[in-house]
Amino acid sequence: MSLLNFKHFIFLSALDIITSWYAFTHIDSLYELNPVYSKSFEIFGILGGLILIKLLGLMCLYTLINMIRPEIKINIVNKNGRELGTFLICSLMVFVVANNIYQIIGTM
Repeated sequence: MSLLNFKHFIFLSALDIITSWYAFTHIDSLYELNPVYSKSFEIFGILGGLILIKLLGLMCLYTLINMIRPEIKINIVNKNGRELGTFLICSLMVFVVANNIYQIIGTM
């Protein structure tokens, strides 16, 4: 069993939406550098843009992870490809959420 699985990624994505929304609505000096997010904020608003982009990302990642056959083994860590992919994606999301929290705390 993998340490982190897709439900953890969904939880981390929800935390990313919440912390990003808080930062953008409560801290005037912050702005989005990602042009895809910036355009979605213009069209759908901050919360709508965050949710839309996250849902699209979740659908893409879920599809990609499930395309990896479970029997494909990664010799370096002795895990299958699906577990390793999910673990790496979740690990990156931990850093995203941590950065959001750092930005919020840093401006208080």
